[in-house]
Amino acid sequence: LYAVTVNATFKILEMARNHLVKRFIFCSTGDVFAGAPNLVGDLVTWSPPSPSESIYRPESFYGAAKAAAELLTTAYKDTMQIAIARLYHPYGPGGERFLVNRMVQAVIEGNESSIGGPFSTVLNPIWIDDLGDGLRQLVESQETGAFNLGGAETISVRSLLETIGTIAGHSPTIFSTPEKPGNDLVSGID
Repeated sequence: LYAVTVNATFKILEMARNHLVKRFIFCSTGDVFAGAPNLVGDLVTWSPPSPSESIYRPESFYGAAKAAAELLTTAYKDTMQIAIARLYHPYGPGGERFLVNRMVQAVIEGNESSIGGPFSTVLNPIWIDDLGDGLRQLVESQETGAFNLGGAETISVRSLLETIGTIAGHSPTIFSTPEKPGNDLVSGID
């Protein structure tokens, strides 16, 4: 993971710099930020990170590696235009490894799904075609900085699993860990 995410990004950035590339777009993830606890009712005070937020708090090695690669990428801003696209839970055809696609498969196969707490994590997944449009716009623009590419609507993992179950005609099996609250993984997409 380090070799592909950090070391390879550095090598590509160096090649781009040496070949006088004018624009570099790095695809990252919302996992560079820690999820925010989603307590309940009036206790929810967290707001999603804005596209320009740079306070990294990854909770996984994957998120830490992407944060390191983002920092490396921004270090090249004096030699080329830098844009960072943070992807938030894409789903759709061809995305067997995407979280939402894996959730669909788990419900269809009758596998247990964990929601990571007594309260369900909230996401704003983006359909693969919409993600493609966002990336195309980013490639065609001259904009620099970080851009969060997520869906306009939020949904809890529990509601998403239940919706998948209704459409698929299978009731999902949901496991919740009561001792740890779920974390919201929602992007600000302004």
